[in-house]
Amino acid sequence: MDGKTLNPIAPDEREWALFFIFGIGDNDQDPENWDAHVDWLSARFASPDTWLGPEGDAYRVVAWHDPSDEFVRRWRRFQAAHASDSLDEIDRLLAVLLFDA
Repeated sequence: MDGKTLNPIAPDEREWALFFIFGIGDNDQDPENWDAHVDWLSARFASPDTWLGPEGDAYRVVAWHDPSDEFVRRWRRFQAAHASDSLDEIDRLLAVLLFDA
């Protein structure tokens, strides 16, 4: 990792950290742009599920286009695959994606 480190993930940030990993690892987003997007979303919504659910739908009616059904399905599969990951495991995934890619 070349001496680079991440701040530890707080338990309440777990789902947003997974959503970030999903975006850059499985959805091929630019890490800096995706980070800014996830920061913006997490300041307004309790979780990715809230953003992708009815509360997010109501918001997007006036401000955004809806994420595709395929995007939501891929997120749900990714989320389920990592449901039992510890915060340390999520930290390691982030480090690999950000520093070892």
